[in-house]
Amino acid sequence: MDEIIAYTDGACSHNPGPGGWGVFILFGTIGKFLKGSHPHTTNNQMEMMAAIKTLRLLKTPSTITIYTDSQYLQLGASQWIYKWEKSNWKTSNKAIIKNLDMWKEIYEYIKIHKITWKLVKAHAGNVGNEIADSLATLAKRI
Repeated sequence: MDEIIAYTDGACSHNPGPGGWGVFILFGTIGKFLKGSHPHTTNNQMEMMAAIKTLRLLKTPSTITIYTDSQYLQLGASQWIYKWEKSNWKTSNKAIIKNLDMWKEIYEYIKIHKITWKLVKAHAGNVGNEIADSLATLAKRI
């Protein structure tokens, strides 16, 4: 089976405010575009929603590389999430982490799939990231 590649992005006006998320996903030679919006959200939530919507597509255990320009998502999903889960989803200050439900859903997918989280620079000419950014921007309610 071919590796799945996804470029994800989120956008938000006024943060918090109207937001959108976008995904450009490649299954071998097949491409798929996804986008959606929320009337009141944050940029981080839209970044996470793009990844969640991607992972919800996978019906069997899969190998996927998710490219994101969000350091919050990339570090959260590849490093911080394991510490949060062990500390009952609390920060070092004993506060419940932000976006708890979304992180828990990502954690469930991490247990099923082999996910590589790659950070890319935003607005730097990466075609996949530019497509995801355009989809998120289009989806955002202004």
